[in-house]
Amino acid sequence: MYWKGILLTALTENYSKHQEFAKVLRRYYYLNWIARFTLTKIKQTSFNHIKWIKEKKLLTEIENELNKNLIQNSTVNRPVDNLN
Repeated sequence: MYWKGILLTALTENYSKHQEFAKVLRRYYYLNWIARFTLTKIKQTSFNHIKWIKEKKLLTEIENELNKNLIQNSTVNRPVDNLN
C-alpha cells in the first residue's frame, strides 16, 4: 500500500539513488510480506521512509535503519520458524 507513495516521493524529491532505493524498499516489503506482517505493523516505518527521503538521508543510513527494524522484529527468522 505505502510503497507507491514512497517511490513517488523519491522521484518528486529527486532522490539521487532512486533505483538502489527501490531495491532496498522492495527487499524490506517482501521480507515483511513473507513474515506475514500486516500494514499496521509496518505503518510507522513506511512514514519514516518518506521522512528520510525528504531529509536526503544517505542510502546506507536508510538501509541500516531498515536492517535494525528487521532484526528487532525477527522478520527474517519468523518465516523459517513458521515453516518448522
